[in-house]
Amino acid sequence: MTALGKQIGGNYYKKMKIQPYEFFLSNRVPHHKAAVIRRIHRYDLPGGQGIKDLDKIIHETELIEELEGKKSPILLYNFIHENNISPDKAEVMQRIYNYDLPAAGGYADLRKIRSILKKLKGRL
Repeated sequence: MTALGKQIGGNYYKKMKIQPYEFFLSNRVPHHKAAVIRRIHRYDLPGGQGIKDLDKIIHETELIEELEGKKSPILLYNFIHENNISPDKAEVMQRIYNYDLPAAGGYADLRKIRSILKKLKGRL
């Protein structure tokens, strides 16, 4: 089964001809926009979160308005260290943040992320 052929927690996306993630990745849609698009699509579908999704969209649009263009970029290093993020979580963040850069590990980074996540799941 392909990654697009499965969905964790519901089935509303995999029934779509073009899945949101496929659209977001092919168009490099930033997270803050993708979150709103994903939630507005699913809020009234079986498995959607109704009012909770709509409230999250309201909050996300407030965050965009408040934060966009008002701060200088925050380095991933600073995000990790200021928030006391564990080494395993930090490695996942660093690998996903950088996997598509020329000097990074590419898809090997994605495979390493999956390996770390399997280890984390074993701890739960």
